[in-house]
Amino acid sequence: MNEHYLIANNFFDGVTRNQLIEGFDDLLYCKDVPTREHLDIEKVLLYFHANRWLGKPYQLIGLLKLNQLLGSSAHQELLLNIYRIDDAWFHDKMGKVDVLRPNLNSVVRSSAYILRDVLRKARFPLGAL
Repeated sequence: MNEHYLIANNFFDGVTRNQLIEGFDDLLYCKDVPTREHLDIEKVLLYFHANRWLGKPYQLIGLLKLNQLLGSSAHQELLLNIYRIDDAWFHDKMGKVDVLRPNLNSVVRSSAYILRDVLRKARFPLGAL
């Protein structure tokens, strides 16, 4: 995962407008990518597309890069007017991308499986407790 994160962090650096359109046209919001700012935004938004195995780290990269774009007045205007992304959208997404701490449901589920295995190995009947 760490290697994928490091690779993905710079994956779109140097990718031109034509390369982005050729490789990702089915995922672009603004298909013709008319300006450099659009290109920057489109690259960042690609990190938010569903990816079963690497989605959360990619989304974290997207959040970090989007945070930078929100600090640029040229990008901020396009983000709001074309993509409908503002601070509220960003904060909502921040609450949904949980990479740096484990998902509580996963931790509880994992702990239950571990406990079940411990009880089996100790030969306690599951219904006895």
